[in-house]
Amino acid sequence: MRKLEGNPLLLKEVVKSQLEGKVGHEGRMKAASDWHAKRKPIGCGLTIHPGIGCPFQCTYCYIYDMGFETYATPYSLSGDQLTLALLYN
Repeated sequence: MRKLEGNPLLLKEVVKSQLEGKVGHEGRMKAASDWHAKRKPIGCGLTIHPGIGCPFQCTYCYIYDMGFETYATPYSLSGDQLTLALLYN
């Protein structure tokens, strides 16, 4: 593990390989087609959405202007698939 600490790209490949084995072919395809795998990262990071919508309706929140609902539903990817999608990016 010591070699991986100084090489983030190698660590990324090792973790990606482990997750690909864990989620299987269908999980890999689902992760690869998700927008988290394709969206260009911006300087302040990459937004991760583990759910869609929100019931709290905070007055400062912009998601309702974007067409999101006032109820929350879980995101279509599992945690491992979402992590894999981010690693594909």
